Amino acid sequence: MMNPSITLFALTVCFFCTHGLAQDAASPAVDENALPAGIVNEKPDEGFSVEITDGPYAGKFMVAYDMAIPGTDVIYKMTPIPGGSTVIGSPDDEEDRNEDEGPQFTVTTEPFWAGVYEVTWREFEEYMKLERQFKKLALEGIRQVTEDNAADAVTAPSQLYDPEKIFACGDGLDEPVGSVSQYGAKQYTKWLSLLTERFYRLPTEAEWEHMARCGTTTPWYFGDDPDDLIDHGWYFENGDEVRMDVGQLEASPWGLYDIYGNVAEWTLDGWVEEGYARLEGGNHSVEDALLVPTRVTHRVLRGGCFENEDACELRSSSRVFSEEWWRDDDPNSPRSPWWLTTQAPGAGFRIIRPLNIPEDDAEKLFAWDHDVDEVFNNAMDRMNTHGKGSYGIVDPELPADIEKID
Repeated sequence: MMNPSITLFALTVCFFCTHGLAQDAASPAVDENALPAGIVNEKPDEGFSVEITDGPYAGKFMVAYDMAIPGTDVIYKMTPIPGGSTVIGSPDDEEDRNEDEGPQFTVTTEPFWAGVYEVTWREFEEYMKLERQFKKLALEGIRQVTEDNAADAVTAPSQLYDPEKIFACGDGLDEPVGSVSQYGAKQYTKWLSLLTERFYRLPTEAEWEHMARCGTTTPWYFGDDPDDLIDHGWYFENGDEVRMDVGQLEASPWGLYDIYGNVAEWTLDGWVEEGYARLEGGNHSVEDALLVPTRVTHRVLRGGCFENEDACELRSSSRVFSEEWWRDDDPNSPRSPWWLTTQAPGAGFRIIRPLNIPEDDAEKLFAWDHDVDEVFNNAMDRMNTHGKGSYGIVDPELPADIEKID
C-alpha cells in the first residue's frame, strides 16, 4: 500500500502525465488482430463510437464493450465518451444555482470510456468478498504484502456493521451500491484495474460534468424543463425513497444511464467554499482543474440521488460534498474508511477508463491510493489492530488462487 505522505504536487503531475498508453496499449506497433477491448478498426454501422485522432490507435474507433469481472460471470458495461472542451459550472442566471457552481471555466478533456451504469451491488459484492478471501490466503501464506509488492496491495472492506440499515434503501443486486466512501470506491477501481490489467478510476469532477453535459449548456442534457427529469433520473418525485435498479430510465445521448439521480457519484475532487475561483478564465486541462482533497470530508459527489426532493439538485452543474455526520451511526472506533452509514445511502460511484493511460505506476497509484494520513492510517489500524477489513496482492492470477483455497 502506498504511503500518502508523498508530495501532493508531484503526485498530481505524475497522475496526469500521459506519455503513452500502458498495459493494454503499451507499444506504438499495433497488432491488428489483438486490439484492446473497446477499440475497433472501422466505424460501426450502429451504436455510439468515437474516432481516435492521435496516438498508436489513430484512425481507429472507441466503442462500447462488455466485460466479465475475472473469475466471475458478473458483467460490467463501458461506453466511449468523446474528448473536447466543456464549460464547467453554471451561469449566473441559471435558476436555483448555488454559489459554489462558479465562476465558470472551460476544461479540455481527453476521450475515455465510462460505466454505462453506476456500479451495482452485484459488482461490488465481488470486491466485498476479498476480506474473507485475503484472510484465507494469508493463512496459507499466499499473497502476503511486503515492501517489494505493496504497490499491488488492495484493501478489502470490513463487513457491514448492520446490513439491515445499509440495505434499508434497497438491497437488489442490480441496484447501485450506496453508503460507500470515496476511499472504498477508489480501492474498488484499483482491484478491478489490477485484475483486468486495464486502468480504471473515478472521474475528476470536470470529467464528470463533461460526460453528464454531452456537449450541452442547459441545466440538464435534455434541456431546461425540470418536469422532464422524471424520464431520466430517479429522485424524490419518482424514486419511492429507495435505490432503483439501474438502466430503467432513458439514457443520455452518450449512452449513460442514471447520470442524474439514483445515487450521487464520487469524483476524485475536494470541495472549497469559494467554488471555482482559482480557475476563473481561460481553458484549463483536467489536471489543472483537479482539486486534491486535503481533509477527510468535503469531497465532491455529483448528479444528485434518490433522496433529493427538487429537480434543481440534479442539474449537470450541481455539487454536494461529504460531511462528518455521514458516519455518525457507525458504532466502530475508529470508524470505517470504506463505509459511510445510513446517513448517506445515496453515495455511490461510476468508473471510467481513460484512453490515454499513464506509463508510470505512481501515476495510477495516485488515483487509487492517495489520501490524507487520517484515512490511510485508519484503514491500516482497523486491519492490523482490530481485524476489520484485510489486504492482499491483486493481479490476474488472483482468481486461480482463490479457487484453490475455496
